[in-house]
Amino acid sequence: MNGMDGFELLGALRSRFDMSQMAIIGVSGKASSDQIAQFMKHGGNDFLLKPFQQEQVCSRVNANAQLLDQFSELSSLNQQKNELLGMAAHDIRGPLGVVSSAASMLKREISGEHPEMLLGLVIEAAESMEELLDRLLDVSSIEDANISIDIDRENLCSLLDKAVADAQLLANDKQQKLNLELPVEAVWVEADSMRIKEVAYNLISNAIKYSPVGGKIDVRLSSNHKKVRIEVIDEAGGIPKAEQHLLFKPFCNISTKPTAGERSTGLGLSICQRIMKLHKGEIKYRSNAQVGSIFEAVLPCAND
Repeated sequence: MNGMDGFELLGALRSRFDMSQMAIIGVSGKASSDQIAQFMKHGGNDFLLKPFQQEQVCSRVNANAQLLDQFSELSSLNQQKNELLGMAAHDIRGPLGVVSSAASMLKREISGEHPEMLLGLVIEAAESMEELLDRLLDVSSIEDANISIDIDRENLCSLLDKAVADAQLLANDKQQKLNLELPVEAVWVEADSMRIKEVAYNLISNAIKYSPVGGKIDVRLSSNHKKVRIEVIDEAGGIPKAEQHLLFKPFCNISTKPTAGERSTGLGLSICQRIMKLHKGEIKYRSNAQVGSIFEAVLPCAND
């Protein structure tokens, strides 16, 4: 061991690998009870005194291997828990932004013509937050880190109109023009209304977040009777080509920054992608003629 004794080797290994990554079993024919105790105290997992039988070795190795498997499973569950909590925090931030903006406007409009409409937005956003918290506290969701969906036949025009109405408050704060283009006829999809609205709101609020004060954002819905397409088009400068592959990875932040100091978790687009996959759809990005970004969410049309 290049001049190292057993304790020095143990110390060198433990400096690189903790007990959740490596199990170390000591073997000796001369060790005293004090030396064995010191070995365990300094990071050893187990100890075998010679002579020993093969069955003893196999039993000790299997026991430590099972312990490492349990550490690995716990680490994976902890990672899933962190992802779930991050998703919940991101989900709640959207409706919370609506509550904050609507409340601020209500304070200014209390003697005007629109207090009832603003109060309706506050109540609806608060109800959305309550539903998200109920999902967060579901034990099975915490264990699996899954996004649950409740499919029904939904009018996508109506969902998109509500998402734009919620986001309009954020656009107003930055003096941005938010345009919505809908087909003349209703567009029907089999979807979880809350989750698809969440996707639309996320894409729109991202466009608002990264667009400059006074900018323009277009939201378009189209259908060819097989697939429906939601497009959110901004003039925020676009995403560097070298970073576009990071857009849908969880917790990945890119060099493009919000224009008014807004916060970003790096989770929104990852969540949107998972929601779209559950709906047998997709979400993708393309450049908007070097002046901005186009995010597309594509879903299958509902069967007639």
